[in-house]
Amino acid sequence: MNSISVENTIRQGKQNGLNLSEQVADKINSYMALLLKWNSKMNLVGANDWKTLFDTLLVDSVHLAEFLKKNIKKSSPLTLDLGAGAGLPGIVLRMLWTDGEYHLVELREKRAIFMEQALTQLNLEKTHVFAGRAEDAFTRYPKADIIVSKAFMPWQKLLPFVDTALADDGLVVVLSNEQAPKEITNWKIKDTSSYKMKLGKHYFWLLEKEQI
Repeated sequence: MNSISVENTIRQGKQNGLNLSEQVADKINSYMALLLKWNSKMNLVGANDWKTLFDTLLVDSVHLAEFLKKNIKKSSPLTLDLGAGAGLPGIVLRMLWTDGEYHLVELREKRAIFMEQALTQLNLEKTHVFAGRAEDAFTRYPKADIIVSKAFMPWQKLLPFVDTALADDGLVVVLSNEQAPKEITNWKIKDTSSYKMKLGKHYFWLLEKEQI
């Protein structure tokens, strides 16, 4: 595994259009080092070196933080991150966007254990792991102000799945490799954003239920 320095991470960030502070770069390095260590023993993510991890997975988190800062006005939202996997985008996102309570929902035990370890090491406040099914998280917590999905399920299935778990004024954030459709029945597209990565464009969709 390549060594990771703060300077290298800041430089890699600039190559991806990101300006990272030394403090954030240091936290990102701690997370990447832990993830790559665990990944050498179990397949948590496809990337097996820090540059690939940064360029293909971690960049999403930083852009998502800016997207949420722009769009989320509620001072203390409850967020559920469905299918959180190894904590991307959620864990790195929480280094940059710290509003409210954030719950990383993950059914697969090894990934949930890894995220618990990472949160302990990084000391991220108001960020928690729910090891179980999304349906059980919906009954455990109050209705969510924000639901985040990156490849949890296709959006056509996701929206009816989360409908009853979302607050009346709640928002769904979809991370996608495709542009949002022009219209979605019963939902309003509040905002979209895109950015270039080495493997192509990625998109964010911000969706809100139509009020009847």
